[in-house]
Amino acid sequence: MKLAPAPAPETPLPAPAPAPAPSARTTWLLAAVILAAGLFLRLWPWAGFTGTGFDEALYRDNVIRLDKVGLIGYSAICQLYLEDQRQPDVITKLPPTRFFYIYASWLWKRMEFGDAPPLSPRTEHFAQRDPSLVSLHRVAALFSCLGLLVGGVAAWRILGRRAMPPVLALLAFSPLQIHLAQHALIDGIFTFWAVLNLWLLWKICNARMTGAS
Repeated sequence: MKLAPAPAPETPLPAPAPAPAPSARTTWLLAAVILAAGLFLRLWPWAGFTGTGFDEALYRDNVIRLDKVGLIGYSAICQLYLEDQRQPDVITKLPPTRFFYIYASWLWKRMEFGDAPPLSPRTEHFAQRDPSLVSLHRVAALFSCLGLLVGGVAAWRILGRRAMPPVLALLAFSPLQIHLAQHALIDGIFTFWAVLNLWLLWKICNARMTGAS
C-alpha cells in the first residue's frame, strides 16, 4: 500500500503590523479640541432646565445671609440652621457647613455685583439675573472647568499621553458634568477636589516606590 505524501507545511501568515502610534503633535491637538468643546459646553448656557432647584435655593439663601452678616456672623447662620432643623415638622435641608462653596460664591458676588440686593423669585429671568444665584453658577462652572483640566492632566501623567484624549472626551461630554456646571450645585467642586487628590496621591505613592527601589 502506497502512503500519500505528507502535505507541505503551510507558510505562516505574517503578523499584522501594529497601527502606528499617533504623533505627540496629533495627540495634543486632539486633546486641545476636546478641551475647547468641553469648556464651551460648560460655559454656554444651553442646558435644558433653566429654573431654580431646591438645593440651589438653599445655597442662595446662605449667600444672601452671609452678605448681610459678614464672615464674622457665619456662626449665627449655622445656629439658625440648627434651630430650623430641630422643628418637628421641618424637612431635611443642606447645612451651611459646606462653607467653601458658599464663601467662594459670596466673594464672587461681592466682586461682580457689590452691594446689589437679591431679586424676587418672580422676576423675569430670575435665575439668570439674581446676583447670588448667578455667583453660585459662576463658581460651579469654574470648578467644573478646572475638574476637566485636572482630569486630562492626571490621565496624561498616570496613564500616558495617549490616554489623555479619551479621558478628556469622557469628562468633556458627560451630561452630568455639563448639568452641574450650569447650575448652582456643589457636586462639580467635589469632583475637582476628588480628582486632584487622586492625582496627588498617585504622585506621592509613585515617588515613594521609585525612591524605595
